[in-house]
Amino acid sequence: MSEAGGGNRRVSFDPGDQTTSPNIKPLHTQKYNRKRIQRVLDLEEWIDEQMRLLYDCKEDSDLPVDLYLDDIIGNDEDQYESFIRSKLTRSKLSTEKFVTELLARIKELPKTK
Repeated sequence: MSEAGGGNRRVSFDPGDQTTSPNIKPLHTQKYNRKRIQRVLDLEEWIDEQMRLLYDCKEDSDLPVDLYLDDIIGNDEDQYESFIRSKLTRSKLSTEKFVTELLARIKELPKTK
């Protein structure tokens, strides 16, 4: 391959001042609590199972409402119950036992740091 102009071309970079700024922090990988992750997954599966029972559905896609753990715990802790109840208004079955059990299971989750 021939170059136009016939000269050798090089690209070089001036490293300049390589001192690190005190405001720049090195990147770290997030450490995850495996026990918490497994407990969250187990709880999400339990929620799905209970929702299918409450709404008499065979598949999650048949549910008339979605209830996600992330949405629940995204609220203030004192609002968990009202948030859950607001999602379950279409159930023909009593949701009292489900709500009580779900709140207890959420409280048992290991806390994030």
